[in-house]
Amino acid sequence: MKIILSSLDFTIFYFIDFEEFHSLGIFAAALTSLWLISPYIANRQFYITLSVAFLNFVVVVLIKFLDMKIFGEYDYEFLLFYVIGILCILMGLIVPGIICRKKFSKLRFLVWVFTLIGLVGIVTILIVEKVSYGYYYFAGAAGAIFSITTFFIVAPFIFLAFYGPVYRERFDKVFRLKRT
Repeated sequence: MKIILSSLDFTIFYFIDFEEFHSLGIFAAALTSLWLISPYIANRQFYITLSVAFLNFVVVVLIKFLDMKIFGEYDYEFLLFYVIGILCILMGLIVPGIICRKKFSKLRFLVWVFTLIGLVGIVTILIVEKVSYGYYYFAGAAGAIFSITTFFIVAPFIFLAFYGPVYRERFDKVFRLKRT
């Protein structure tokens, strides 16, 4: 039992160590810049909006990645961490926006966001662990912790969109919602 618990601690802290946990703030910066440019990309075609949102995340992450000044054997792990985060956030916002477009409610949207961020986070970390190391012993726990943390980064932006008039207007335009 002691070996399992120490292995669980190692897995969780290996995957989300201080530098990577500190780097989660970069997702908040990317979301902030996405909210700032949202009025300009809202009325475009879906693929253009998606491409600009993805490009926004990539540019912000690349700025952070170049600023880290850690060029060595662990660069791919940091880059992989950011790619998983981008996938979680974009899939966790785009798919619920499409699903809830016709019948929108705040609770329904939040449940879908939480579910998809969790699902994408856990599944991608399980796949990465299996491909990289050949096993996935506590990768599910690491994926769950990563997904919950990512959701708590996204949640303030969603609540701003629900209750702030300026952000609500941007949110409705980007997701093409028709509120009744």
